[in-house]
Amino acid sequence: MLRKDELIYLRQFLLFTTKVAELVETGPLFKEVRDTWCLILLVSKGQTIEAHEIRHKQISRFIVSSEERLELFGQQIWSRDTFTLQRSWKTRQNLVVGYLASQKEQAIIDVIEKCSTPLSMSDIGFDISRGEEGSKFTFAIKSEDHFRMVLPEQIERYWVDDGVPISYEILSPGKLQNYYKHPKIWVIRIQKLRWSQRIVASIDIRANSGSMKTLQIIVSRNDDQQNLFFLSAILVSRVMNFYCTNFLVDDLNQSYLERLPIRRINFTTLPQERIYYLEKAKNLYDYCLSKDDQACVLGFVDHHLSKEPEESDVVHDLLAFLAEEMIRLNKTLYCQVSREQI
Repeated sequence: MLRKDELIYLRQFLLFTTKVAELVETGPLFKEVRDTWCLILLVSKGQTIEAHEIRHKQISRFIVSSEERLELFGQQIWSRDTFTLQRSWKTRQNLVVGYLASQKEQAIIDVIEKCSTPLSMSDIGFDISRGEEGSKFTFAIKSEDHFRMVLPEQIERYWVDDGVPISYEILSPGKLQNYYKHPKIWVIRIQKLRWSQRIVASIDIRANSGSMKTLQIIVSRNDDQQNLFFLSAILVSRVMNFYCTNFLVDDLNQSYLERLPIRRINFTTLPQERIYYLEKAKNLYDYCLSKDDQACVLGFVDHHLSKEPEESDVVHDLLAFLAEEMIRLNKTLYCQVSREQI
């Protein structure tokens, strides 16, 4: 009710025609209906004053047991107890009431949105879809096939496993041409509110991999791998996880991904200067690793974003490099573990 698009008119009625005193967000309370997210609203009729605050009580989404939740609810023990101006929710896009309901947290959300564009509208150019319908167990395999079917359990941050062999002939022709035969980012379609990492994604530079509908697919419209590395760094960042926690839903589907805020990038720096700054950033990265200190890289980012005009394309290149480096390190670690297990 608080965040789903189809309930916007109910939120409109509550926020603009009533005075909301309290929101109590408990999660599932009863073992007979374990997947039902319970919400209690205390409202009174009439307009609110500008300074009116809503009290927002929550029981942690990480508590799995409905019995434990019910006990906490009976004792009125809350994991979070915050206050937010009602007018704050009136100004939110789609009137969404955030899960991170303090004024400080909402101020951070404002900053993120002001310098970003929804993923589907990004000037960099990305397309989003989802994998195949049906069951993976119905897929035929031929010995000569080189295509791979990637499963959700084979996706981690900065890591994609090989997948299982599959015949490309049974894949959807449109998705085959527009998505599977291109470098891509896989995103797990999370349908559990208690996952702490809301976006689990990684780039897959292969042009011979497909998936089921439990994975979302993002491709670059011009097959620019650097843009995909940049985007993968954004998607699995702590900032994006914070944002997705605020807009907590039980299905990270295509429409949800399309609205994710992606930092606007101004590609104004001369190509030779971008090459120079990237080499400088790599040297700073190596230095920071040796000193176990992030300050020099963060200073590099602040410096280029504070320029007039800002040199956000330099930061774009740095993030793309860092994503590529994380994948390289994970691959090295995976190979090392595999050798030790032989």
